[in-house]
Amino acid sequence: MTGRRWLVGGAALFLLAVAGWITLVAMHPQVYWQQTDAQVYRDAGAAVLHHRDLYRLALGPARLPFTYPPFAALLFAAASPAPLAVWRLALAVASIACLLVSAWSAARLAGRANPMPVALTVAAVAMWLEPVDMTLHFGQINLVLLALVLADLALPRRWQGVGVGLAAAIKLTPLIFIGYLLLTRRLRAAAIATGTFAATVALGFAVLPHGSAAFWGGRFAQPGDGPERLVNQSLNGLILRATHGGTHAHALWLVAAVLVGCAGLALAAAASRRGAELAGVCLCALTGLLVSPISWTHHWVLLVPALAIPT
Repeated sequence: MTGRRWLVGGAALFLLAVAGWITLVAMHPQVYWQQTDAQVYRDAGAAVLHHRDLYRLALGPARLPFTYPPFAALLFAAASPAPLAVWRLALAVASIACLLVSAWSAARLAGRANPMPVALTVAAVAMWLEPVDMTLHFGQINLVLLALVLADLALPRRWQGVGVGLAAAIKLTPLIFIGYLLLTRRLRAAAIATGTFAATVALGFAVLPHGSAAFWGGRFAQPGDGPERLVNQSLNGLILRATHGGTHAHALWLVAAVLVGCAGLALAAAASRRGAELAGVCLCALTGLLVSPISWTHHWVLLVPALAIPT
């Protein structure tokens, strides 16, 4: 009975959180519903369909560049003919659903005997955290990527790899989880993830050869916005602000990224070997956020699973 009450209570809490967010959007759309990135994704998909030079365009009302791999643009192209209102709504619904999937996967990784009540509670709390709020506000895909990675890692080990590979194919930062799979001796899963990622790169070259050549020829290393901005919470952003963009800032970041990356992955693997799988995954995610050239605050949804770690 206690478990049933917890399930009902968690469901009510989650529904109230979603209803509260919908109310805020309805009352203050200019604050909670900007959808800048959703429009960039849709415009990128349209550019693919119209055979335009994807990586030379300024997209959406904010005139932003497209910074994702060509495979992501192919996915966006499949949905770009939908009206913008439908696109925004579908992305919001999918993101909230993926938040719940991520919370459930995190509870599974934490070894919870009854993961659904925990998942509902974690998702309800996460709805009010800044990274989730900003992800929904901008129409970002962070929660979709999080669900791909966590659902993959929550599978039995013999089935792992595809989700991590697909997440990395859409946005490069999840590549760090391949390193985590290697260090935790899941060689088959690491190979599957690498193969999945490589297959999407090959597909990109087959369908978008010029765009793929531009992206993998160096465009992937160019930030889409000023990395020195305060909302970039990576080591690179910290060093750029601390040195005022000095001549040695890039070298300092590279050294810091290598040291933190090695230490973070080692700690993540050690946690996994001790049986604290969710802690290992979260440490890997934190490491990726720190060493990435840009980790906007909404990218930090990768740490939402930490809410499910047993205390």
